[in-house]
Amino acid sequence: TGPWQGAAREALVEASWQLQRQFTAQALHGSGSEAQRIARLLAARPDALRNWQVQLAQLRATPNLDFAALSVGLESVRRLAGR
Repeated sequence: TGPWQGAAREALVEASWQLQRQFTAQALHGSGSEAQRIARLLAARPDALRNWQVQLAQLRATPNLDFAALSVGLESVRRLAGR
């Protein structure tokens, strides 16, 4: 691994943490139970949810993930988060 791969790995990790914080903030906002808020969040983006589910299944079926695959998976999470 060279310096570019290390930088790519760090960027991917940081982007995933940012999305986790965004999802958490969205899930905490609003009324109702936690499950209701999460259900509303996901129901607001049905196409993005389906895309994420497909991407997740493909990632799980891939034995050796690389940065390209993880980047595509992270992009589907971004769309789900509304970014």
